[in-house]
Formats: sequence, structure tokens, C-alpha cells
Amino acid sequence: MLSFAFISSGCVGPIVESSSIENENIVNDRINVISPTLGREVDKSANYNLLEQADNRSTLILWAGAGCSGCHDWTETIRNEMENGNFSNASHVVTIHRYPNFETHKQVFNVYGNQSSEEYTPWPILMPEEGAVVWNAETGEETDIKLIDAFDNPVTPTLQIIDKEGVIIWQSRTYWATTSVLEEISTVLNTL
Repeated sequence: MLSFAFISSGCVGPIVESSSIENENIVNDRINVISPTLGREVDKSANYNLLEQADNRSTLILWAGAGCSGCHDWTETIRNEMENGNFSNASHVVTIHRYPNFETHKQVFNVYGNQSSEEYTPWPILMPEEGAVVWNAETGEETDIKLIDAFDNPVTPTLQIIDKEGVIIWQSRTYWATTSVLEEISTVLNTL
């Protein structure tokens, strides 16, 4: 596969044009994410337990940065799909802030947490610290695997689906929201 990467103004991560990506670097163990949130009511708690909050559903994860135009596009598209009933109630969506060392809590809140923002995110936003680790979904114990490593060093935006057992089953690093990727997401979520 041929891909091009470059840094764009306002984006923290490289732009990678691609469709679904199969990657052997993703941890195949059952994992869980426990992380501080943006602290809004919709975030459900100050410390979010992904698998517990998913309530036996798969979760669509959007890795995002406050200054990432592609992340803004995906956020708006996913929100519109939810409002139009195109994502079933069987799915669960979260955004994970990707760059805690480069963007402040306030910057993320102003873009995704503020209800008057065009990029307002009506689902939980996780705010892990740099160096955060994943948890073992079977034992409930903290691991030594870095969150970023467990999710294959996601660029922004990266979309991933983690199933109800804590296994990453799908991902896309398509920069701009596309109908074909939305259809893939829908297909994956509806087959679980």
C-alpha cells in the first residue's frame, strides 16, 4: 500500500490516506481503558472505565486532537449520524484525547466540550495522561503496556472499534470522514 504522510497546519499527527488497516502491532490481549475524563455530565464520571461503561457493547473510539481538522470532521459526522439514527443504540462512542503533552484540558474543552462549539462531542471524552497504561480486561489489573502502544500509536484522527471483550477488532486512519468508512463502521458494529 502506498501512503503519503505530511504535517498540516492545525494537526498534531500526520495525515495518512488509507482505508481500514490490518496491523499486527495492535495488542491482541483483552484490554481496558480507565482514564480521567473532560469532566462534563455526558462523560458520566471523573474516571471512565471503558468496558464497564460500554455495558456489553462494542465501542467506537475516535482518537483526536483539539487542533486536528480531520478530527473535527469525524466528530461532526459521527454526531450527525447519531442524531439521524444511523448508529444503533447497540454501539458506544468515545473520544480519546491523543496529545496531553501538547494540548491543554482547556483547549480540548473549548473545541469538543463546549456545547456552542461546532465540534461539540455529546459522548464521553477521555483525557489520559502521557504514559498512561491499559488494564487487563480479564483480571482488572493495571498492565505495564502503554495506552498508545496497545492501540498501535494512533495518529489523529484514528478510528478504532474495541469489542465488548476488550479486543481491538477494526481501525481506520482515514483523515477526512467518508461514506465508505462510515459504512464499514456500521457493518462492523452491526455484526457484533
